[in-house]
Amino acid sequence: MSITVKCSGCGNNYHLRDELAGKRVKCKCGASILVPPPIENESDDSVYRLAPEDPTPLRSLVEEELDAMAAAPPARPQPVHDTATPAEEEGREPVRRARKKLPPSLAKLLALAGTLGFLLVGAGVVYLVIAWIQRPGYPTPEQAYQAYQQALLKKDWATQVRTLDPDSRDRVVELAARMAAYTAKSSPAVGEVFRKHGASLPTRDEPDSTGVPYRPASSPPSSLAANVSNKPAFYAELLDAVEADQEKHLPNNPVLKLMAKKAQKAVIKLHASAELTDVRMDGEQAEGVIIYSIDDEEIEAPIAFKRLRGRWFLHVPDPADFGGMAGSPFAGIPLE
Repeated sequence: MSITVKCSGCGNNYHLRDELAGKRVKCKCGASILVPPPIENESDDSVYRLAPEDPTPLRSLVEEELDAMAAAPPARPQPVHDTATPAEEEGREPVRRARKKLPPSLAKLLALAGTLGFLLVGAGVVYLVIAWIQRPGYPTPEQAYQAYQQALLKKDWATQVRTLDPDSRDRVVELAARMAAYTAKSSPAVGEVFRKHGASLPTRDEPDSTGVPYRPASSPPSSLAANVSNKPAFYAELLDAVEADQEKHLPNNPVLKLMAKKAQKAVIKLHASAELTDVRMDGEQAEGVIIYSIDDEEIEAPIAFKRLRGRWFLHVPDPADFGGMAGSPFAGIPLE
């Protein structure tokens, strides 16, 4: 008996031996053919009637392959038609295309560039967060006044003057520079602060129209602190230098010296313990009342605030009031 099969890929007919029943054979086109079992009591005529459209005699698969190999050199591999069943397809791993690998030097360079970019972006974000947290001003007038009091207790003059709005700060620093000029000639430390921050140090001359002496009449500077870039630092160092200079001029009597130091501490304590009340806001301005307690008596004083870019600052129309209010070393220096 023989088995007749037809390739589903190219349509070729093959006459195979019974021993191949149930096995897979490969067509010359590359397709896989499952050989069916033989049909019993089948005559040769019925076998040939399976493919009446092809009058050529059936040849064995081995003969076909031998003739093809003798006729031409091996051809390029042909794509294999996948005839696997769905069950076989599920167990098959997906075929992945091999990725092209970058040269090691280029891969290291790209990794380094990515790391640096990540660090730069992270540093920028951290800087913006810190700048947002530490931006000048305070959310409310009450918090601005509390910051002023805390800085006063610590003698943190730089933070204290930062509680002022820019215009008030510039006026207070300018007044401090003019008042410190009294001691600049006799105190090398004060003069060094002027030179360090690039502030103008006036020479002794007649008083100007404001009553402040030691300002040259020939070419008076418009501002002693105009060229100072970091005015809070200049103000803080100037106050420290003036305070150190005043230590030299305290009375030799220990009792009088102690009384002078206690007087300054009492002034600081008075302002640090004052209470801010009755805060009234009007747009970008605010006003309040400070209550001081002195010997069982209460004294009220007005205070003003200004809001800039959503942040609140103390506003000092008269910088001379800030010197007395701060209890700074300038409180004892006369204006004329």
